[in-house]
Amino acid sequence: MLKTIIFLTIFVVIAHFFEKYLRRKMGLETDTEKLKESVSKRHKWVSNSFYIIFIATFIFFDQLAIWVMLVAYCICYQGYKIFMEWKFEKASREYLLSIAFLGYYGLCILLGVIVDVF
Repeated sequence: MLKTIIFLTIFVVIAHFFEKYLRRKMGLETDTEKLKESVSKRHKWVSNSFYIIFIATFIFFDQLAIWVMLVAYCICYQGYKIFMEWKFEKASREYLLSIAFLGYYGLCILLGVIVDVF
């Protein structure tokens, strides 16, 4: 358990600096209030549904490997987020950052599986 907490802490810290670096490199906004806005009520509803489904899956399907759930969640949630950003906010180029983070999440999950954290 301690190994998982340490891994996730390192993962989040690196993600923070990775995001700052990519934002600076790509010339993207850093206004966090604007970034948290959803484009429509349906977008907000679907995003919140992903959270609820992930938590329910985690609770009710405990025989399923955690990394499998994380991969499925990342692909579904980030894929939906990328699509919505691309469709409605193409000019902001936020979807490029989301694509980069989808790859980052995949690498971190793979690394977690290799070092047997999950």
